Amino acid sequence: MKIKVAENPGKLEISKSAVVYGLCITAQLSRASAWIKTENILDTFMTLLQLFCVAYYGVLKIRKKKLSYLDLAAAGFYFCLLISTVLVSRDYVSWFTYAIQGLGTIFLVEELFEDDQIMGVLLIRNISFGFLVVNLLTIIAFPQGIGSTYYYFLGSRIGFTPFVLIAVGAAVLADVIAEERRISVFSAAVFGIALLNLFLQRVSTGIIALVLIAAFLTVRFLVGEAMDYLANYWVLTGIWIAVFLIAVFTDKEMLQTILSWFHEDTTFGGRTIIWQTACSYIAEKPVTGYGVTPTGAFYISAYIKDRMLPAHNEILNILYQGGALALTGFASMLFAVGRMISQCADKYLAGLAAVLIFVICCVMITEIQTQKAIFFMLAAMAYQTAANNTSDTIEQS
Repeated sequence: MKIKVAENPGKLEISKSAVVYGLCITAQLSRASAWIKTENILDTFMTLLQLFCVAYYGVLKIRKKKLSYLDLAAAGFYFCLLISTVLVSRDYVSWFTYAIQGLGTIFLVEELFEDDQIMGVLLIRNISFGFLVVNLLTIIAFPQGIGSTYYYFLGSRIGFTPFVLIAVGAAVLADVIAEERRISVFSAAVFGIALLNLFLQRVSTGIIALVLIAAFLTVRFLVGEAMDYLANYWVLTGIWIAVFLIAVFTDKEMLQTILSWFHEDTTFGGRTIIWQTACSYIAEKPVTGYGVTPTGAFYISAYIKDRMLPAHNEILNILYQGGALALTGFASMLFAVGRMISQCADKYLAGLAAVLIFVICCVMITEIQTQKAIFFMLAAMAYQTAANNTSDTIEQS
């Protein structure tokens, strides 16, 4: 049985609005690029564009009186982090940097998808795919990293995975929105370039993420609509929580059995030791945490001697920075996305959105991602795409 291939999942028409949106999307993604952060003038320009995103699109939403549940949940999340920052770290610059990045991304994507959904998804697909192509070229041209660093264009190993998810997710979403319901030639190319990036640097987390997305698409193709109901957001959220609890708190014998399938050690490269240290800090300030800092890092002397390291787990990092208050805000964002996905009339689209959120959450078991725009971009894409395809919105159109 051959998978049908769609030749053209929609063309992107260039206009003034597309250029503005494109620049803003580039700015949000670029500050997760290790190389761009080293270029002061370029990085400053991208930061100014991020400020434009949160100011312009935020004011636009307020004037239209169209603040979504996701907007309010994200604002609540950053407000909780601000409380912790005021009480402990007083690092307002880091907090403000993360806040404008996260809120600006949500405002931008929601406005873009509400204005022109197909233009939005194609812009995100093309720009993120461009980042993957540039990164692949740097891996090939500079096997030891760019200049005196070990970084490539997007960063070091695990830094590739979020870009892979946004590029692949947007590519598949473009096929669905164009009503092709098939894998397009462009999407196949995105998959191929994404896999090459991950394979050349042996990023197991990213490869597993791609396998999960491919498994959903394959099973959906084989069994049809039955898979749309199996890929339920709340079921996948429960699975993710179970995986998180097993990875962080299970005994090492069970963990070793699971990890041996992927040729990983029981510490996830030292992460379990870092998690134990993070938990000991969290136990001292469980409600408010320690406030936002540049990397959310705490001192650890085990495994890696005398270094400041982040928790390498999103939930633990949120608890460290903002305690139970901030975790409540984060959970409210996931709930807002799930609530909207549950109202989506297109079950295939709802299943795809649920799988994308599930995969990025699984990646966050071993890495922190809310300090980058990509998590918020995926969340906003899932939220607004579902909002555009509820029974009410379809009837209105």
